[in-house]
Amino acid sequence: MNRKIKKNPQCLASELRNVSTGARSVATLITTLLLAVLPATTSFGAEQPLAENAAGGSASVSFVTPDSGALSKGNLILGTASIPDYIGSDDYQLVPLIISNFKLGAAEIVFEGTGARIDIFQDPVLEFGPVLNLSLPRIEVESARVEQLGEVDASLEAGIYTGFAFPYGNLPEGELNGYIAARRSITGDNDGALLIGLLEYFWAVKYFLRVGVNVSVTYADSSYMETHFGVSEAASALSGLPAFDANAGLRDVSFSAYSILSFSRRWGLFGRVLASRLTDDAADSPLVTEEGSRDQYFGGVGLFINFY
Repeated sequence: MNRKIKKNPQCLASELRNVSTGARSVATLITTLLLAVLPATTSFGAEQPLAENAAGGSASVSFVTPDSGALSKGNLILGTASIPDYIGSDDYQLVPLIISNFKLGAAEIVFEGTGARIDIFQDPVLEFGPVLNLSLPRIEVESARVEQLGEVDASLEAGIYTGFAFPYGNLPEGELNGYIAARRSITGDNDGALLIGLLEYFWAVKYFLRVGVNVSVTYADSSYMETHFGVSEAASALSGLPAFDANAGLRDVSFSAYSILSFSRRWGLFGRVLASRLTDDAADSPLVTEEGSRDQYFGGVGLFINFY
């Protein structure tokens, strides 16, 4: 999410663009790190954090406590999510859902799944900082023919993002925000790059119910597309899938909706659904047309915990 708590002390925001998507050990590690770091937020000042999509885009979630006078020193969501086996697959798997935000010094840090970003700009409206994401591997998939293509290693992606967030509409809790993020793989077999844009609006339906919607687009360069959607001549001979050269282009367009239902100032229930449509060569790849689907769906539920 892209919302700054310091702009609106009535609202606390939290969520992290892909669920971006094997992952159980990674998620467990992230959970351990989060639980180790979050207690340190007790020394944070009055300005509190706020709180990225499984399809490789971004998703944001905003949280507001029922008590408008309460400020949170951090938020954490723990739950489960359903995601495709790989980008373009029509088989799904359950993975842990982990979303959190906290403040470390002057920087606001947000985690979602295997991704994180850090706002170091210290501006009430604008945001800027580094982003990191672990692109999950394609291994042990259900499709026998895709399995014959070979594994795609996990890769660490690094880059930068810039965004904005400001109140909009009649409700004081309403907010319009967005961002653009650029990431490039720095480890693994894939040296591809992604450019992601997201626009979101969130509002308070009731004091105990907050709802948000966002739309995002993801552009991928030729290296990324070839790694995830291409089929070489040799791989074609092994798998029976037709050879395919995947070029740079728009990878997907995604729409997401989420909500937070507060039971108290500390506890709540989080839910999110996302639908993504693969486009260009991502949609035309044999991995999608013959073994998967261009329509990708994601869903997750979790327990929301507010740290004071």
